[in-house]
Amino acid sequence: MRVFMAAAEAAPFAETGGLALAIAALAEALAAAGHQVTVAVPRYRQVELSRLRPLGEPRQIRNGEVEVETRFYASVERKGAPRFVFIDAPVYFDREHFYGTPMGDYADNAARFTYFCRAALHLANALQPELLHVHDWQAALVPVLLRAEADLYPNLRKVPVLLTIHNLGYQGVFPPEVLNPLGLSWKLFTVDTLEFYGRVNFLKGGLLFADALSTVSPSYAREVQTVEFGFGLEGVLEQRGHLLKGILNGIRLEEWDPRRDQSIPQPFAPADLKGKAVAKATLRRRLGLQSGDEPLAVVVSRLSSQKGLDLILKLKAQLQGLPLQWAILGEGDDSLAGELEAWSSEQTGKVGFIRSYEHDLAHLFFAAGDMLVMPSRYEPCGLAQMQAMRYGTIPIVRAVGGLNDTVHEWDTRSRRGSGFKFIPPTAAALYTCLQQALRIWRQPGEWRQVMMNAMAQEHSWAEAARQYTELYSQVVAAGRNGSGGGVAQV
Repeated sequence: MRVFMAAAEAAPFAETGGLALAIAALAEALAAAGHQVTVAVPRYRQVELSRLRPLGEPRQIRNGEVEVETRFYASVERKGAPRFVFIDAPVYFDREHFYGTPMGDYADNAARFTYFCRAALHLANALQPELLHVHDWQAALVPVLLRAEADLYPNLRKVPVLLTIHNLGYQGVFPPEVLNPLGLSWKLFTVDTLEFYGRVNFLKGGLLFADALSTVSPSYAREVQTVEFGFGLEGVLEQRGHLLKGILNGIRLEEWDPRRDQSIPQPFAPADLKGKAVAKATLRRRLGLQSGDEPLAVVVSRLSSQKGLDLILKLKAQLQGLPLQWAILGEGDDSLAGELEAWSSEQTGKVGFIRSYEHDLAHLFFAAGDMLVMPSRYEPCGLAQMQAMRYGTIPIVRAVGGLNDTVHEWDTRSRRGSGFKFIPPTAAALYTCLQQALRIWRQPGEWRQVMMNAMAQEHSWAEAARQYTELYSQVVAAGRNGSGGGVAQV
């Protein structure tokens, strides 16, 4: 199938987090499964032209009140690999950051990503795919514009659109004054289209105009239809729930493999865990942690309120009494970083913190840890828990989203399970879960079985691609039968 994707990021070209990794890995897995995959991404300043080749001649693309000179560049093609096409418009994308400065979002983000959607549609119209697959709010106007400006894209009239929600917490919400300058009809500013509590919501429009919807885990697909996790769009998602499917993201198994990992001091395998002990000793030395028999809890995370790290900090006094060391790797919120730095200074030898995210260091943390702590308030999918389990590092997680789908509670009687879970988003619930894990840690035979179970988990992108292939076929067939899912009207 000819699949055209549009996303704001794709690794290794443009990357700020999990979205970029997911887009690249899914595109590769789909191509390996035999699909012809093109991925449209903005050509940010960070994407070097020397790595690309020009694609066609420059063209003018109207974005509301302005004409934007646009160039397209393509990645060097490899047989059986996806093609990445970069939309080059310096007026919008030649900037130091992708979405905004540390002081806040760029003021013209509505214009930037409306243009991105229009340019992506012009490109798709030339390529004539069988399906459009767009991701998150930055590409969510694609199905809206495809309907509102249908005459501009005649080759896409019968092409269905799948919208994937990677994180509902980011929706692209702007004041209604953006409509006129962007050439968006005021007919779109209704409760049944883009209007959202008096503002314009790009993601809402995409949810209503797309022919099918997906999220990045089955549990998250259910959760976003509730008040707790819906961020105000739960009603829309419940309304369209029959078109919503949760497909779990994967990880690159060949990259996260302790038997072959070049980023850790010594490889190891389930039958021989000596290398894990070496990694633990290495990380302890780097962080100035004391040697000894205490287990090591690691945190590898973006520093944000979503990740629930404040729940750990609320337990500082109680954690002093537990036989447990902490190694934390992450960057993000200045306030959280400051509290973590203070904690590591107060608890020298027991708590270590590196304010950074270095790829090789993440591998070392996963290899060295005995436990991975992820107390997320919400987690659409999560990658760290899947990566850590490959190294025998046992997840302690809140039972939400992809964490709930990938971590199975340890059961002493059946000797099944790969980790420990808690439900209420409270420090007390986390503390109880830590105590439970430590009780099993004190039983070496049981703990080793939990490790073996965890290391046997394989959450591959090949399986995700298989499920997306099934969904693509269903969506395309529905479009051919005239039973597509789009309900909003212009």
